[in-house]
Amino acid sequence: MTTKSSDNAQRAVRLFKAAVGRPLKLQDLRSEEIGSIEGIPALSLDAITSVAYGPEAIIVVLATAGATALHLILPITIVIVVLLTLLVM
Repeated sequence: MTTKSSDNAQRAVRLFKAAVGRPLKLQDLRSEEIGSIEGIPALSLDAITSVAYGPEAIIVVLATAGATALHLILPITIVIVVLLTLLVM
């Protein structure tokens, strides 16, 4: 006799396998690895979009804070540049 919770668990496992597929065997994993040549362009897109939205978000927050907070733009920009330099190194 099965319980309702185990039936639900089995349905969830079947749904997950249908959506994601079967688990890969160990020998199949090597073909799925991303090397440096493929990984750098793929991951750099995320960094580029993050860098693009960051300064805009800072300006919006500082503009909302008012003219008294505009003196913080340069220190925040310096911190961003330092963080990006550390990230690239």
